[in-house]
Amino acid sequence: MKYWTFPVLLTLCLALFPVLAQEEAYDPAAGSPKSGQPPPEGMEKIRLGGSAELLVPEGAKTRKVGAQVIVEGTKEYMARRFSEMEKKIADLEKRQAELEAELKALRKELEDQKKAQMKGKASNYY
Repeated sequence: MKYWTFPVLLTLCLALFPVLAQEEAYDPAAGSPKSGQPPPEGMEKIRLGGSAELLVPEGAKTRKVGAQVIVEGTKEYMARRFSEMEKKIADLEKRQAELEAELKALRKELEDQKKAQMKGKASNYY
C-alpha cells in the first residue's frame, strides 16, 4: 500500500459521515428515527419546550416544578382513571334507567292506543 492511501481513505470517510449522520437524523413527527410510526397505542407525546418530547400514557397529568417536568405516577394515574371510570359507569347506569322508564311509558302508551283503536273498530261492526 502506498503512503498516501490512508489519508485519502480517512478524508473520504470524514466527508461521507455528515451525509450518513443526517440521513439517520431524528424526526420527532415520525416517532423515531426512520420508523415513520406514531407512538404506541395508549401513549401520547408531550412536547417539552423546544425539541424535547416525553412519551406518557394518554391522559397522564404533568406539572412543571422549576426546570423539572413531573409526570403523574402510575398509582396516581391508575387511581384517577379508575375513579373516572366509576363515575362514567354510574352516569351510564342512571341514563339507562331513565331510558328504560321512558321505553316502558312509550310501550304503555302504544298499548293504550292499540286498545282504543280496537275498541273503535269493534263499535263500527255493531
